[in-house]
Amino acid sequence: MAEGLSPRRGVVARAWLQPWTVEDFLTFEALEPERHEFVGGVVRMMPGGSAAHSAIKGNVAIALGQALRQRPGRAYVSDLKVVTETAVMYPDVVVTDRPLAANDDRLSDPTVVVEVLSPASETFDRIYKWREYQRIPLLWHYVLLEQKERRIEVYSRTDTGWALASIEPPEDTIALTAIGASLSLEAIYQGSGR
Repeated sequence: MAEGLSPRRGVVARAWLQPWTVEDFLTFEALEPERHEFVGGVVRMMPGGSAAHSAIKGNVAIALGQALRQRPGRAYVSDLKVVTETAVMYPDVVVTDRPLAANDDRLSDPTVVVEVLSPASETFDRIYKWREYQRIPLLWHYVLLEQKERRIEVYSRTDTGWALASIEPPEDTIALTAIGASLSLEAIYQGSGR
């Protein structure tokens, strides 16, 4: 950091001189009151969510939490960072197959990542974050939930890459085989107005 500057200003000023690393971003974020993500070399403030977004996210966490009762891992909502070599992201819901310590605020090995799409985040989630998530060797499912209609898309790891499955009414359930769980449109969209 430049001498004589506050830590925050020093990090921001440094960004103009050379590309940030993940460590640079984590230093910056630790000093910020708002949450940000770091994807594709770009720092992006996290947008706020709607009531529908919040309801869908909560319903997913509950459904996955119930499915994982007999497993060592669990589902976490919004506050855990997924950190890779090149990115720091806050998924709406993340599942890990291992227990985390009470003070852990990040993980690098999620099994399932869930993003609730919104007009402000859809392109970012579908392209830039998806590109980063694919680099995580232990990730088995990337779940995208439409906010404006009942639709679930799941990218699942296969021996040859990733396979996409999606459901919308009248179908209701889609499997997340890696964790022995499934997601139901009825349960996920309950109380969301969708």
